[in-house]
Amino acid sequence: MATVRTLQTASTLPNLIQVGPGALWFGVTKPGDVEILQVSGSASGAQAQRIYGPRPFTISGTFAGSTIGESTFSYKASFVDIHIETSTAKVEKVLNTEKARCNFSMAEMSAESIQRAMPGNPANGPVAELTTQVDPYSSIQTVHVLKVGGLRLTTPQCIAFISANRRINLTGDGPFSYVFCGYNAVSTEGFETPFSRGRESLWRVSFEMISDTARSLGDQLFQLCVRQVG
Repeated sequence: MATVRTLQTASTLPNLIQVGPGALWFGVTKPGDVEILQVSGSASGAQAQRIYGPRPFTISGTFAGSTIGESTFSYKASFVDIHIETSTAKVEKVLNTEKARCNFSMAEMSAESIQRAMPGNPANGPVAELTTQVDPYSSIQTVHVLKVGGLRLTTPQCIAFISANRRINLTGDGPFSYVFCGYNAVSTEGFETPFSRGRESLWRVSFEMISDTARSLGDQLFQLCVRQVG
């Protein structure tokens, strides 16, 4: 009788399967060289901000506000293939370039949110100038004016992208969060927003990480932390 083949029994950890959106912070305090970004899960704190998940987060920087749809970060490397005449196949692949990106769609259409999504750092050399003034036609309203245009140097900013595991409880069982920290982020594609009937208008923004050469090798683009019990 022939041997009946069976599938390998899977070792499953359902609590490591992530469900839930990601939230973004601008102007985060950059962690020290080879150090990790500290994110607090305390139930209280002056800077605590509740996002999806049962725990509030305490983190430096400015919360990007409401987002809609998928927020993603990605990493891609390219290689140079090494060939020699005595082999018909490649004998080595040498890392050539690296690219890390963060993409998201902001739903809160305020001038301040749009400015933070522009190239540069609003706290230090923004590309877009933001001013406010009383609306001359309605004194109860304030006009927030964003003025864009002209060659200016951009200043990278540190960003944090956090996705909480929605199934954890306050005792800390299961993964606490997934944290992406991009050290030198630059908004490279400006923004695009559609205005259409029956749908929310979104500011679609893309950040690209550039290398922080002052940091140690292996810690110059970003870090991804998975916080869990055990």
